Amino acid sequence: MQYLTVLYDAQCGLCSSARRWLERQDLYVPLEFVPCSTPRAEFRFPTLNHDLSAKDVTVISPEGEIWRGAEAWIVCLWATHSWRGLSAEMSHPGQMHRARGFFEMVGRHRDRIGRGLGMRPDAPRRAGDRSGRQAGSLASSSPSSVPFGSNIAPDRKHGDLG
Repeated sequence: MQYLTVLYDAQCGLCSSARRWLERQDLYVPLEFVPCSTPRAEFRFPTLNHDLSAKDVTVISPEGEIWRGAEAWIVCLWATHSWRGLSAEMSHPGQMHRARGFFEMVGRHRDRIGRGLGMRPDAPRRAGDRSGRQAGSLASSSPSSVPFGSNIAPDRKHGDLG
């Protein structure tokens, strides 16, 4: 795999801090970060449901495979030298429900966690824009049964999301 594109919420301090942390990691697979719900993201991925990307971190391969939520975070960890082993453990069928539960809980409280820890967002929040944060999560409800370095299946090809 040449690289992965990560769509993240630049208005979220926790999400932005996670981006900065991932950028400091040694990587097997380069990660390109694109703020979700921006003209750049919509131009690059015109058939993607960008409302979902505002709620859940989204990872896209050059082949158009898409991972959201917990699966997306696990794929990001899989791309790193130091955290690939943990990604394999988290994606194990017996552990995936715990990973989803963790990322769902963090996602429900991501604004509060980010503010409480003093994490600064990459972009200021636009007045009145909630970008799905109340209902948003970092977890996906899709099952993972097909191996992807660790047992993670992409949701679908982005051309199918129109």
